[in-house]
Amino acid sequence: NQTVLLSDCWGLYAEKKELDVQDRQLRKTFHRWNYFFDFVGDCVLTNEEIHERLDRYVTHREQCRKDAVKAGKKATPSSSTIHKEINMACAIINQAARLHRLPINIIKPDIQDTEPKERETLSPQEVIAIVELAQDTQSAYYKSWKELAILIMAQTSCIASELQRLEKDSILLDSEVPVIKVQGKVKTKNRLRTIPLVYKVDRIRELINTIDPESKYILGAVTNKTESNISKQLKSILEKVNPKATAYSFRHAFKNNAQINDIDNQDIAYLGGWSGSSLRVNEIMMNYGKKGLETPEMALKLQRVMRRINKHLLQSESTENNVIRLPA
Repeated sequence: NQTVLLSDCWGLYAEKKELDVQDRQLRKTFHRWNYFFDFVGDCVLTNEEIHERLDRYVTHREQCRKDAVKAGKKATPSSSTIHKEINMACAIINQAARLHRLPINIIKPDIQDTEPKERETLSPQEVIAIVELAQDTQSAYYKSWKELAILIMAQTSCIASELQRLEKDSILLDSEVPVIKVQGKVKTKNRLRTIPLVYKVDRIRELINTIDPESKYILGAVTNKTESNISKQLKSILEKVNPKATAYSFRHAFKNNAQINDIDNQDIAYLGGWSGSSLRVNEIMMNYGKKGLETPEMALKLQRVMRRINKHLLQSESTENNVIRLPA
């Protein structure tokens, strides 16, 4: 039998997955793997050796968090970060084990949960105020891509990384029901969804056509920035209204608005890309419902649902249109 080392794993994983080394997200994974490997050291791939290293790594990362707290710093890394690091390492090791048919069965170590962060949401009034700021073309922080991103995020469940990858042919604004199709690389299969747009559709079309006509992406060259950079730039507008808000707060606001407007849980789960179980919807019913989502009747139904969820934005728009500006 050929001896397989921990140091062989990344090469085997990259070759099997046909990874593109230029991909920014992949480089992040590669750096995470190197950090893990540099700490635990090389070894022959056996059950005992792998489990000993995973346990040692988790102990080390949890100690890093305790040391940070003792020094009066932020409690990092969080338990979710350590989970991501361990999941990444296990995926890479498992790939090598499968390729060489090694009898390795990884049982992941327990990770101490950190206090869950309070998820900041946005009230309907805050969402309206943020949209107004994003559309203020005279402000020093105005950028057309920020206006576009916020107009979409304010009315949908989309997050920054989904918009970052969104191609122009995934936004159908001239159909009877204008929609945005979230497709391609997503966090879970539930995130693949088609969401009707109901607010400022003409302005969204105008921005997409002018931001970067040559690019296939709606955000143009901004797509080349990191997701964290995009989120940080959007936060600079959000924090003027709510200092604790992040770009992700729009997603929480969407769910909150849907629930207070008595939207059916199956519709919330689909439009938000949440699992049915998280909203107590039977997965069989979810899958059954998804089959009808491409029909014109269902598109019209979801458009009506989106209008109810976003009634605060639509009411603010009609108020804007009814303002009579007196001559100076």
